[in-house]
Amino acid sequence: MQQRNQLAPLPLHRLQGGQLWCVAATMTRGSLAQVEALARALTPSRKLFIARDNGLHEPPRIVRIRFELVQHPPQKVTRLLEWLQADARGLLRDGKSTLVFCNSIQTCRFVQHTLREQGVLALACHGGMPTRMRDAAVEQFANGTADVLICSDLMARGIDWPFVGRVLSFDAPATYHHFLHRAGRLRRGGDCITLIRRARREQDLAMMIAKRFPERTHWQVMEQQPSLGRDRLRP
Repeated sequence: MQQRNQLAPLPLHRLQGGQLWCVAATMTRGSLAQVEALARALTPSRKLFIARDNGLHEPPRIVRIRFELVQHPPQKVTRLLEWLQADARGLLRDGKSTLVFCNSIQTCRFVQHTLREQGVLALACHGGMPTRMRDAAVEQFANGTADVLICSDLMARGIDWPFVGRVLSFDAPATYHHFLHRAGRLRRGGDCITLIRRARREQDLAMMIAKRFPERTHWQVMEQQPSLGRDRLRP
């Protein structure tokens, strides 16, 4: 929540004594403190009521969570291509669109270029693109021009696409809240898959999520098989 920026243009002096409603997808302690301060300024004689839900700060209950541990970075590309170049039962032919999240503009560009080289039609949407190009990519994705959209966390909030059935995090989310926003694109259910490196931060985040939602979290480990010189997936 960014109350300062959002509320600055409002004539707050006219709201004295009125009712104040604040709605957010996530509520941190800091944002709650700001709302409480704002409520006291506008309606000092009234109490602030906070409506909570048991699902607050949780991914949708119908989302399946999966982590895959890779041994080295190139395996991320290998696994992504395996997902997107599967057979008739694979991702690109199951009627569900896919969001692929990356943590940087450079990675978004790299992933899109790599997929295109392998014959996978993938659109991109990130902060390094002009607004008109981002809007065009979003419109094409919504119209079904491509089944895959490579994006930054720019697309992790405020988007409701019922046709999206899969969220793939090529880069692990930076924080739990970033994970929540990505998984939130699957409000109607689906698979939220995250590639995890051996970095301590990424593994700690994955373990925390797995402990919090053990009944719907699955792990897989990608191993390198030296004798064959290729990667294989071990359940």
